[in-house]
Amino acid sequence: MRALFCLFGLMIVTSVFGKMINLESGHDVAFYTKLRFDYAAQKGYSSDWVSSDERKAIVTSYKNGDIEQTIKQSHAWLEKVSVDAEVYLMVSMCMKEKGDLKSYCQYIAPFYGLLQSITATGDGKSQETAFKVISISEEYFLLHEVGAKLKRQSLVGHCDKMEVERQGGKEYTFYFDVSVSLKATAKEMGEK
Repeated sequence: MRALFCLFGLMIVTSVFGKMINLESGHDVAFYTKLRFDYAAQKGYSSDWVSSDERKAIVTSYKNGDIEQTIKQSHAWLEKVSVDAEVYLMVSMCMKEKGDLKSYCQYIAPFYGLLQSITATGDGKSQETAFKVISISEEYFLLHEVGAKLKRQSLVGHCDKMEVERQGGKEYTFYFDVSVSLKATAKEMGEK
């Protein structure tokens, strides 16, 4: 429901990757899909951005309820990693807490745009129709957002097979194409 309220607040990216998305313009799922895959195609791309100390500091500030510090740190982070849906969500929640509903909508929109771009790549029901992700964190964050608890995970070919349970005990299996992340990790290991 909150996505419908804020859809027209979507953003555009500047021509240089690593710049935070412009918060004033609307774009569709294709825009976010292109943004994610173009970001992953950059030289020096690392699919493990959640391990960054800078990002961990944002999460710590957010968990500690330090709204201003979370916003400040997040802006600097999003200048570098404009595809981090979770950070957009944290900033949007901070803006809502401050009572700044315009900014709340502007930050929640890319959060949903990025998640929708994952689910637009397939239905996740088989290896052939797997959701295509650019980092492992995208799959875990999507599952967390829909309230799925991981029961079992296995690598099947180029896909993570995620067996999950949702509230009420209903079980699902989702497949995520992790080939972009695997390629980036292999490249990073080869360079080290």
